[in-house]
Amino acid sequence: MIGVKGKQGSGWNVLLAISVAGILVAGWFAFYHPNPSAAKQADTSETLKGLNSETKSIESKAAIAEQRIKARTWDVGQEMFGSQILDSLTKLAEGHGLQLTSVRIGKPLTAASLKEIPLFVNVQGKFMDVMAMVAALEDPDSKIALGQLDISTSSNGDVVSATISMTGFINQEST
Repeated sequence: MIGVKGKQGSGWNVLLAISVAGILVAGWFAFYHPNPSAAKQADTSETLKGLNSETKSIESKAAIAEQRIKARTWDVGQEMFGSQILDSLTKLAEGHGLQLTSVRIGKPLTAASLKEIPLFVNVQGKFMDVMAMVAALEDPDSKIALGQLDISTSSNGDVVSATISMTGFINQEST
């Protein structure tokens, strides 16, 4: 290697200086940098108490939600659902002075622990009676969820025909 006078070992000198600086920084971290003490670390018993408390809170909220769902679902099989809903809708229509002309049950859909069954009901009667039946079906405690209401008038202005689409839910866990 051909060197210039006074510059021959300068690359090694820079490398040596960087190494010494690295050793000094590592020594400072090893001996002078404060380490976490056992008293400052999280207390595992407090953490466990917090987790247990959160778990109980979530479980109680889930139980309340499950009770709400159970109150709004049918606890019968699909075969019994058809006869029970027909009986219920017939009584409701007669109670409001309406004639139940048809009930059609659609293909059920399964989602999680619920079976969703679409229903299509046709009734005939006075407009206000139809609206009273719809209001009864929309009751918050009803086990039926209304989807759509189609009303048409007949040649006689006093009588309307209504097609009501709704959905019933069967709780599959109880069947």
